[in-house]
Amino acid sequence: MRNNSNFFSFLFTGILLILVLFSKTDINANDLSYQENIKNTSLTASTHSIKFTKTITSQNEINKLALKTINVEQKPIKKEFIDDPILTAEIAFSKHIESGKELFSHNNDKQWSIASITKLVTAIVALEKIGADKIITISESAINTEGIAGNFRKDEKYYLKDLVNIMLVVSSNDAAIAMSEFYGQKNFIKEMNMKAQEIGMTQTKFIDCTGLSFLNQSTIKDLIKLAEYILKEKPEIFNFAKHEELSVIELENNLVKFFKNINYFAGQIDFLGGKTGFIESSGENLLSVFTYEENDILIIVLGSDDRYSDTENILKWIKKSYKF
Repeated sequence: MRNNSNFFSFLFTGILLILVLFSKTDINANDLSYQENIKNTSLTASTHSIKFTKTITSQNEINKLALKTINVEQKPIKKEFIDDPILTAEIAFSKHIESGKELFSHNNDKQWSIASITKLVTAIVALEKIGADKIITISESAINTEGIAGNFRKDEKYYLKDLVNIMLVVSSNDAAIAMSEFYGQKNFIKEMNMKAQEIGMTQTKFIDCTGLSFLNQSTIKDLIKLAEYILKEKPEIFNFAKHEELSVIELENNLVKFFKNINYFAGQIDFLGGKTGFIESSGENLLSVFTYEENDILIIVLGSDDRYSDTENILKWIKKSYKF
């Protein structure tokens, strides 16, 4: 019995010794394999590290660009707790041109008689359908048109671009009629309405090219489209309208004529252009584009008792109310 016990003890010890030796060999093999792997893959690991760094850099750049884009989209940023401006206008609106952000709005869903703001569309049609360098002769019927004249005489001749200038600077009804007569008045008004539809001014209607009719009506939404079309497609129109004084040559007698802009803002460094408008049924209207800290700002007031003060008040309020 004792011999059997010794035998099993010896057998157990032998098995244990074999297991220990086998385990040690496996560990050494793993160590060698691990060291070999490190040696063989050190270059790869270094390369991966470089690629990883580039990926992080690229992602950081993307994040910065995304953040910058978000910040641009958010501007101008409205400040809090600033009271609205006090206005006399029935309708008022302002927009940041670059971002498309509405800055101020008052009764902007109404349709309104726009008076001589009509002449912005008259200018577009005249330039696009007749041509800036076409020579226009002033007729007796043009001179007899109601409203502001332009100091014209029968049979005087002007380049169309000069008549557009005069029409915008002193709001000359005579100049508007002279251009429409050259094209054919009915066809000219038809072109004006077609142009309005093309621009997207679906709530606008023109009866005449001067704005004398109270039936020449539009909305803030449509006037925004008109202003944006001019800024993009016909910027010379606003450029014509922003100068304090204008000189043109009457071609028949080779005389130079001078005109002083009736727009209060004309000549100011921040004024980019616009158009006045007034008839009894509309009150005072004004569409203006200003620049402030390299931002273009559109301001429209309709049915005002003092269009210039209202526009100034809105512009001052915007400067105080927004961070650009």
